[in-house]
Amino acid sequence: MCANKNSSYPDTYCKKCEKITSRYASGHCKDCIKTNNVSINKLRKEVLKQQNKYIKSSRKEAFNKDSYTKLTIENVLLDKNNGKQNYIYFLTKGEEVVYIGKSENNFLSRISEHIKHKDFDDVYYKSFSMPNVAEQYEKNFIIKYRPKQNKVLAYTNAKVDVLDTKTMEVLNVNLSELAKIAGCSKSAAGGLISGKSKKIYGRYILNINRTHIQTYKSILDTHTGETERHTMITFAEKIGVSQNSIWYFFSGLAKSFQKKRYLIVDDNFKSE
Repeated sequence: MCANKNSSYPDTYCKKCEKITSRYASGHCKDCIKTNNVSINKLRKEVLKQQNKYIKSSRKEAFNKDSYTKLTIENVLLDKNNGKQNYIYFLTKGEEVVYIGKSENNFLSRISEHIKHKDFDDVYYKSFSMPNVAEQYEKNFIIKYRPKQNKVLAYTNAKVDVLDTKTMEVLNVNLSELAKIAGCSKSAAGGLISGKSKKIYGRYILNINRTHIQTYKSILDTHTGETERHTMITFAEKIGVSQNSIWYFFSGLAKSFQKKRYLIVDDNFKSE
């Protein structure tokens, strides 16, 4: 097979399908580029699917039924005889906690009221002797399991672990403290704590929502030996490229960027 002598553009063989093309001097014909794009988009879709799956699974801690007592009349009477009349109870649907509540003395009547308005399969509980201890545990359990039927006001004043993805520091703060540190409104801080929003300014997230793919990443410049933390936006601005061109690098599909100059490293990395 030979090149077309009448062509005004240098013909070349496509490197993949060995066809003659005058469109791309690099040797990649239109059909090959189309096929390649289909493959890349399929890979991109799979990566995003895995990321979303991880984020969803890490949003709240799994409920361990073995750590609590299953509701039976015998168990409740035994606790009362031992002086434990304050209860934190967990309404579960399958393997998920759908509601967490607190009761003093009227435990069984509270559960009977929930039967009228809430959809659940089983009830588990933890008993306490002191009411103030039970109250604090209730807030902690709601933060830990995030049941969808609990109201936000039940725990917005309790302290939660918030991850600063720029510094990778975990902050144990309440709503007011978070609003002050992040420089946002209390409603924005409450939205993060309640789970209505995933992050504040793309920087602060709940530590239980922590994933392998963070908003900020530690990037090593092998030419200077310096490591800086960047988002996709700030890194693109720093090196003067579009965000699309570094998507594969930030997603972990590409091991390096700009001929191995930039590498994503873990937060404990130290250059020699």
